[in-house]
Amino acid sequence: MTDGTEYQTRSTYGAEGDKLVLDIDSKSHPAWTGGDGKMLDRGGRVSRFKDKFKGFM
Repeated sequence: MTDGTEYQTRSTYGAEGDKLVLDIDSKSHPAWTGGDGKMLDRGGRVSRFKDKFKGFM
């Protein structure tokens, strides 16, 4: 979890002992925290979309 909490679970992710590190989880996602609804632009996807369709409407 983003706060450092670790959970051990069964998964097909990676090899034995690998860790899956989250950058967004239920403790940091606006849907669960009552955030202001701002979108996070991870990897520039939102920016690319806006640039592509800026003259559309």
